[in-house]
Amino acid sequence: MEERVPPSRDADEPLSQRGRSHSSFGEPSNVHVLPLTPIHDIEVEDDDNITNPRPLVPAQTSPRPRETNTLVIQIPKDQIYRVPPPENAKIVESYRNPVKKKGRRRLTCCFLVFTVLLLIAAIIGIAILVIRSVFKPEAVSFSIVDVRVTNKTHIGYDFTLKSKNPSEKLGVAISGGGGGGTSLFYKSHEHELSKGKFPELSVEAQESKNVHIKLDGTKSGLPGEIRKKLSDGHQVSLELKMDFSAKYNWWVVDFWGKKYIEVDCKFKVKSLKKSGNKILSQKCDSKIK
Repeated sequence: MEERVPPSRDADEPLSQRGRSHSSFGEPSNVHVLPLTPIHDIEVEDDDNITNPRPLVPAQTSPRPRETNTLVIQIPKDQIYRVPPPENAKIVESYRNPVKKKGRRRLTCCFLVFTVLLLIAAIIGIAILVIRSVFKPEAVSFSIVDVRVTNKTHIGYDFTLKSKNPSEKLGVAISGGGGGGTSLFYKSHEHELSKGKFPELSVEAQESKNVHIKLDGTKSGLPGEIRKKLSDGHQVSLELKMDFSAKYNWWVVDFWGKKYIEVDCKFKVKSLKKSGNKILSQKCDSKIK
């Protein structure tokens, strides 16, 4: 028969109480007993894992973003707006409507062209005013060189005049007509002996030219008073009046427009023949109307 041994008291007591019992026998009470872990609870790695360790797998990293043409701007948090300012709306509208920009550019170009043309016109106007104030047109002067009487159907007169342009810089172009034409009078407009037109004439600055004028006489011929004086050898006073238009030019540019010139020549002769009529005295006055 088996003999049963009663369990000892120490075996039934937990380790924590055992420590307490030992401390009661005079052992130091500062000894702490750690709880023991059962052997079957400890996980022992396999020999395969120790001898053949698993290869290390590198940590998966996120793919690198592609480089794009997008410019990333970092703005401080205090400057980030949830609602864009109204200025941004104007910028967006300007990009949405490129046609308006073209229109503005056209208006700007037109304005610049208009400004340039206005400046050119102002410069030309100032230049014209300066030229007109510096170079003033002067009336062409005349003097009688010869007078002859023609006998066809009725008495006519041929005059040879010498013209001179006193202007230093301006040329003059004369065209007949400009008023009363050309007439020959006796006794200051009491008797008109003949009339005609002044021919066209062009005289440069400081130039002198001869001009021929033909006047047609009246059917009645010379008045009896003139014939008697000439037959007695007395002098006869006559007056030649000329009205014509003239244009003055500086080089080829006309800055003064059309001018009207009036010439009055008073002269005395002792005979009125086909040739050889001597001018005894004369006085010619020219003026611009």
